[in-house]
Formats: sequence, C-alpha cells, structure tokens
Amino acid sequence: MIGDQPIVSLDFAQSALRMAYAEVGAELPKGDLYAVWGLELYRGETKQIINALLCSDSLHTRFPQNTRGAMPKSWKFERPYSLIARYHAPLVPLFGSASGLRFMHDESEILIRVLLRLKAMGIRALPIHDCVLIANNEREVDAAKTVMEQAFEEVTGVPGIVEVEGEVGRPLPGMNMPVTDNSRYLHGHLQEPCQGKGEEEGYRSPNDSSWSHWTPEGTHEVTSPDSLPVGGERCLPANERTTT
Repeated sequence: MIGDQPIVSLDFAQSALRMAYAEVGAELPKGDLYAVWGLELYRGETKQIINALLCSDSLHTRFPQNTRGAMPKSWKFERPYSLIARYHAPLVPLFGSASGLRFMHDESEILIRVLLRLKAMGIRALPIHDCVLIANNEREVDAAKTVMEQAFEEVTGVPGIVEVEGEVGRPLPGMNMPVTDNSRYLHGHLQEPCQGKGEEEGYRSPNDSSWSHWTPEGTHEVTSPDSLPVGGERCLPANERTTT
C-alpha cells in the first residue's frame, strides 16, 4: 500500500515495437503488434522472438534460447521468422542490430521523466522495469497515465499506450501490504511469519531453511539451525541466533 491506499500498476504496452517503428519512420500497424498473422496462437512466443531479434547483434538462424515454447517441434525457425518479417517488414533492418538495447535506454529516460513529473505533482510512484506503481485512486491513475503517455511521445516521437493492471479502486493481488514493510521479503524471498518467544517475531523463507528476525529499526538476525522443528512453529530466541 501507499499511505492507506492499495496499489495499481501502469505499464507501457508493446513499447519496444512502437519504438522500433518510430526509429525507422514507418506507420504502426493497427491492433496488437504481437498478433502476427499465422502466429496468433503463439503470441507469447512471438513476443519473445521479436525481442530477441531486436536485442541480438546478429541474425538468428535457429530459435533464440527459450523462445520456441508451444510452437510445434517440427517447425524450423525460418517459419516464424518469415511470418514476423512479412508482418513487420519495415523492421527487418533492425533485426540483429542490437537496437533493442537502445530502446531499453529510451525506456529508462522515459521513466525518469515520469517519476520527476509525478513527484512534482505530489504523486508517489514506485518504478519497476517499464511500469509504475501508484496509489489506486482515479485521480492519480488518470494523471499518471497522461504523464506516461506524454513522456513516451516526447522521447520516441510516437504516441505511447499505457495499460492499467487491476481495476481502479480495487487492490491488485498481493498489493495490500504497506510498501514500507519489507519484513516479509528479507533476502529476496517471500517470508512466512512465525511466532517467537515473548514478543519476538521472525520470518521463514519457504524456499530454504534460513530464519530472519526483523525489528522496527530495520535490523535482522539470521540463522539456519538444524534443530528447528518441521513446519517452523517457533523462532529461536535472540541469544541463540547468529547475527549477520
């Protein structure tokens, strides 16, 4: 949460392809840019392949790593590539040119502009890659959406499309925890609460055996004892923990 309000995510849609069309000065196709004719059933794979083509510094002759997905095993890379090249013909000169790396830089420039303008407007925002998290209320969502679209067009020369994830006024799943409370995310893992002795409380990662003790001052102590019971019903007392 931000303050007492849940969070909503605002994300630039199809930004890499929109930047690519801006760079070559060609008109954008209408509709979903990743819905390539002949590959409609494989939108996710098509998106990954296109991004790989834009970010690579050489042309691919085989499927880029982890891009085949659900595409038939009998397909050679030439098939999706030829369909993509036909649908996005103006972009073929950019394939294998590492232009996607420049687009990532442009996205950073756009996001910096967005954050500075939102700050000047008194709107608190948290950046994550190419999206922004803000308080989930109609006024701030509308203002942030406008700022993001304007900044995108300023940097790229083409209109940006901003999608809102979640219904305005309703929290996204997992977004109802204050952003200042990171105690459940110590060490990069989602932590499960466990009750300690007295007023102590700790958190156990479901992915490993480490235990963390969080205090309001922001410090924590960690240990990986062999004596912990299965299921983690308790936390070790402070004098039994190893401080790191």
